[in-house]
Amino acid sequence: GAMPNPLPILPVTYDGTLFVGDNLDIMRRHLSDGSVDLVYLDPPFQSGKAYHVYTGVTRSMAGPVAFSDTWTFGLQTRRALDAMVSDGEPIGRALSGLFGFLGPCDMMAYLTMMAERIVEIRRVLRVSGSVFLHCDPTASHYLKIVMDAVFGPECFRNEIVWRYRRWPTKARRFQRMHDVILFYTRAPATCHTFHTLYGYKDLAESTKKTFGN
Repeated sequence: GAMPNPLPILPVTYDGTLFVGDNLDIMRRHLSDGSVDLVYLDPPFQSGKAYHVYTGVTRSMAGPVAFSDTWTFGLQTRRALDAMVSDGEPIGRALSGLFGFLGPCDMMAYLTMMAERIVEIRRVLRVSGSVFLHCDPTASHYLKIVMDAVFGPECFRNEIVWRYRRWPTKARRFQRMHDVILFYTRAPATCHTFHTLYGYKDLAESTKKTFGN
C-alpha cells in the first residue's frame, strides 16, 4: 500500500484539474508553497515549432499558440534576468556568470526563461518532492548549473541518460542518440527510495528488443 504522507495536506488541492497555459503564470497564480509532489518537464529548445494550447488535434483546431520555440534575447529577457540578478540569490549569481560567458544570445534567453520557472518549481514542491528535467546535450550542461543554483548541488540525485536508436546516416559527427534527464529532490533528505521493479519477463517483445532486460 501507499506510504502515509508525513507532511500536512494543504486545504486547497487540484486533484484531477488540468491547467492549460503558461506554466509560469499558472504556478504563480494557482499553486501554493509546498503543494506539489513531482514535476516532470520536457522543454524544447530551438525546435523551430510553434506549440499550441491544445495538442493532438488538427491544425485548424489547435487553438492559439502557447509559445514559439524560437528564443531571442530582448527587452523582456533583459528585465527578467536583471530581476533575478538583483535578488542576490545563487540563481542570480549563476545567471550573471553565464551571461558574462554567453552574452545576449538565444541560449541566454532560453536559460533565463527556464530559470524563472525552475525557481517557481522549487517553491511549489513539497519537502519530499522531486523534479525531473528532460533536455538534450545542447543545453543540459547549462541547465545543470541552473538547477544546482536553485536547488543546491546536494539535492542532485542522478543524470539519467535516455538512449534511443536511430538509423545510421552520413554525417561529420557521431549520431545524437540520447537525451538527459536531470533528477533533483526538493531537500537533501534520504526519504526518497527506489524499489526493485519486478516483471521484466512480462515486458513486450518490442521493449525487450529495444532495451534488453
